[in-house]
Amino acid sequence: MVEAIVLAGSLNDGELREISREPYEALIPLAGKPMVEYVLAALQDSPSISRIIVVGPPALKELQIPKLTTVVESTFSLMDNLRLGLEQVSGEKHVLVATADIPLLTAVAVEDFIARCRAREGDLFIPLWTRRPMRRIFPASSAPM
Repeated sequence: MVEAIVLAGSLNDGELREISREPYEALIPLAGKPMVEYVLAALQDSPSISRIIVVGPPALKELQIPKLTTVVESTFSLMDNLRLGLEQVSGEKHVLVATADIPLLTAVAVEDFIARCRAREGDLFIPLWTRRPMRRIFPASSAPM
């Protein structure tokens, strides 16, 4: 089994500020739900995920958080937030770290990534996409790559 840490403490002080005045990116609504809820749903639906640890603002405690989820209040430092999440891990051999700003994440993608990691030797795995497949799959994307 794998415990998941969701980093949800990013301030909404970049380009997304033009779309929403929510103070944190994780809370920006998409189709009526905060962005982080899509990530949590994908992790909750992944059979390999035993527990979810969310590091973010106190407002997360008011959301539709799946069971088996621990909410930890974030700081303004990415590395401190990662440390806070890792301190909550209960001893699983593997930990998946995700961010709250990937609402298109699916349980299938989570399971595929975990399976690919298990098939390899290593301590840290990071999924990377090159520009060409991203533009082919998401041609209307204006995100810099």
